[in-house]
Amino acid sequence: MKNRDLIIAHLKISALILEDEATHRGINFQAYRIKLDESCSILGLKKDRDWVLVSSYPDKTLMRNVVAHEMAKQLEYLEYTPTHILIELYLNGEYRGVYTIAEKIEFGGGKIRGYNGWCGVDNTFSYLGKNGKTWYHFLFKYPSFTSRFAERWDEVKDTLLQTALDTIDTQYKAVLGAQTRNFDRWDILNKKIGAGNVDHRTYNTFDLQVEYLREFINTRYNWIDENISEFRLQ
Repeated sequence: MKNRDLIIAHLKISALILEDEATHRGINFQAYRIKLDESCSILGLKKDRDWVLVSSYPDKTLMRNVVAHEMAKQLEYLEYTPTHILIELYLNGEYRGVYTIAEKIEFGGGKIRGYNGWCGVDNTFSYLGKNGKTWYHFLFKYPSFTSRFAERWDEVKDTLLQTALDTIDTQYKAVLGAQTRNFDRWDILNKKIGAGNVDHRTYNTFDLQVEYLREFINTRYNWIDENISEFRLQ
């Protein structure tokens, strides 16, 4: 197997459970759950019984999930961040395209716990109240929070930016061969798919979509860094 090639997974439908919330929009969005009789390691990941296969169909870079989770791993106070690995999926002999495989996110069991009350800036930059709702407007009324928010941004911003750009470069090489097969299967590069404001007529190739992602991350980094300055003065 060449370094740039993705792992190819051949699976039978009898081993899979459909994830309902990810499938209501059609077959090309389907996600799958693998539930094993006992915990085991898949592709070198930590042992688990529950795994998910998430479609990359609406993401024309095929790598946004991986980039986001690699960034999250740099926030050392987060107790749990799942690892996503890109694969090419064949289901009952049919090519399904590029997917990510990861541990299934669950509450409890050493993975995610629910929080009521203040949730530290070091961990999530957010406030989780009942039902897991975010309360950004509430938090930003408090100078003690906003000043720490700005401090934490300054602590991690360069690491987050570099991680994002490095991950894009790494995943671009890894998915280069697979993206051709994926977009032969799903002819969507010239079509508007999903939400978002990416112009599918301008960014109408895989390379241009990846370049847009790089531009977006750099632009967002600069915007946050400029606009967070008011909190540094508090």
